[in-house]
Amino acid sequence: MTSRSKIKWIYGGALGERDKHSISDFGDFGFDLKGHFGNMTDIRHSPKRWSRAGGLSTLLAKGLTPPCPPALILSLPRCGSSWVGKMLGQSRQGLYLREPMNQSKLEIEGEGTVFMVHGDDAPSKTYRAAADDAFRGIPRFSRRVVKEPSRWRVDRLLYRSHVLGGRVVIKDVNPLALGWLLANHQFKLIFLTRHPAAVAASWHRMGWMEGIESRLEDILGQELSSEIQSEHTQSLWSCHGAMQALVYRYVFDTLDSIPHDSYRTVSYESLCKDPEEAFQGLFEFSGFPYNEHARKRVRQHSRKEEDRKEEPYSTHRRSTDMINVWRRDLPKAKQSEIREGYLSMHPPVYENGTW
Repeated sequence: MTSRSKIKWIYGGALGERDKHSISDFGDFGFDLKGHFGNMTDIRHSPKRWSRAGGLSTLLAKGLTPPCPPALILSLPRCGSSWVGKMLGQSRQGLYLREPMNQSKLEIEGEGTVFMVHGDDAPSKTYRAAADDAFRGIPRFSRRVVKEPSRWRVDRLLYRSHVLGGRVVIKDVNPLALGWLLANHQFKLIFLTRHPAAVAASWHRMGWMEGIESRLEDILGQELSSEIQSEHTQSLWSCHGAMQALVYRYVFDTLDSIPHDSYRTVSYESLCKDPEEAFQGLFEFSGFPYNEHARKRVRQHSRKEEDRKEEPYSTHRRSTDMINVWRRDLPKAKQSEIREGYLSMHPPVYENGTW
């Protein structure tokens, strides 16, 4: 599928033939959206029809979706945000959106937004629109984002939102957007960290490391990238360590400006060491009951079976094995390069004692 065809498919070209008639998601009050709104060409392809009605969807969301602010799970890629997002999102009260801003920009513009220039620079129109929808609880996203469409069916959505006291759970991997998000949306924040050598090793396995030393300004912006000393740009491992440190510095400096009870920081290592206890704190912070059903799901995703195929985006893992896997996978020389670049930026976490 070409990029042009892909974009046309995402937008749908209008509501499409199968959406011209009354919408079953609306139950007894279905109506002809095609006739009511005419040709709409600015909608993303969502599995939930009620979310494809433009301004009407925004109006409907005010009565359908949870009144409490969403829980935002934020981290660098490969730090466990998918694991945390799935666990919280599968709570009986949860309504999960997986990377709504990042995936929307990737699908519509052909590029993701893992990093973003921080400060006063506003993100793209696509990113802003996706964030507006996500924080309003409108599932106007593809199935890559709306992982469990049945939870967003109108009757179930009403029950989960207003009887069970539900909450939208948003997972995204764009930590440099934190300042902009705080200025424009309300949410409870969970920020995840992971040892920089483990992140670098995981990025290497995913094939994301190549050429990173030549793309620093695109990734971090001119202000942050200029802080990395030239000797650390000669090695992609040292460069990657410095980059992570700058991201952590930015995030923790930003967190210092908001109330402490509005966010939680948690390390991937603490989640892996004692998943049941760590997740209990995250469930309680998010306002979800940590009952036996929740404990069972955490146990299932923390004790991977021997014959389960290893997949890069899997949320199943033998958690205790993941804490120090980088020590086994990375040669000592590469560990030293990551450490040198990382510590040169005076990071707020994972200092000397963790290496």
